[in-house]
Amino acid sequence: MKLLPCQAITVVYCWLSRAPAALLVQLHSGAMRINQCLAGTQNSSASGRHLIPDRALPVFLDRDGVINANRADYVKNPSEWIPVPGAISAIAALHRAGHPLVVVTNQSGIGRGYYTAAAVEQIHGVMLCALAAAGVPSITIMYCPHHPKDKCGCRKPETGMTDQARLDLKLPSGGWMVGDAHTDMELGRRSGLETILVLSGRGSDQLEIIKAENLAMPDHVTDSLVSAVEIILTP
Repeated sequence: MKLLPCQAITVVYCWLSRAPAALLVQLHSGAMRINQCLAGTQNSSASGRHLIPDRALPVFLDRDGVINANRADYVKNPSEWIPVPGAISAIAALHRAGHPLVVVTNQSGIGRGYYTAAAVEQIHGVMLCALAAAGVPSITIMYCPHHPKDKCGCRKPETGMTDQARLDLKLPSGGWMVGDAHTDMELGRRSGLETILVLSGRGSDQLEIIKAENLAMPDHVTDSLVSAVEIILTP
């Protein structure tokens, strides 16, 4: 499958799990390298089991302010990646329930020259290790590296990342979008997802913007990813 030209897509797996070699996070010269998603790669494990379970809808997660603490000056290196309390365990609960998990994050700091794509992959490696320790052996991370002035098709609220995830992972329609910004909520609305605005990160300020500008309200507003997961897992 050909990748959209405006997208940087990383499919990451814990090295503890079995996965196609083209997608495996490898230990290379003592450092973890996250391979780019390759055209035509099939989403199945070495044992032939399907990657995406059929019993639960996908959950799309923003990164900064939802999984880890947001920084006004950007999360620029692994030492600045600090998980929100309870977030990793909450993601593990979604995994145990069978939900396909996709992180969708704008990383315009690359386009602005504040940090490199390699730094983002290192940060994602740290996040992956934290998730693996909590029992989440695989997760998909998609990020937009572009400056807002680039007018690309992957920067949220554009739907490039969610569209590509559905194609690459053969995800069903529907699902959830959890984020701390009005752009996350608009992405969810455009993508046919049930939206949850969390008040961690920028969430409280963003809710005021949504109200002041008369934007579409999220389907749910809650305090953090922990309570968002409770909403998702409640029948």
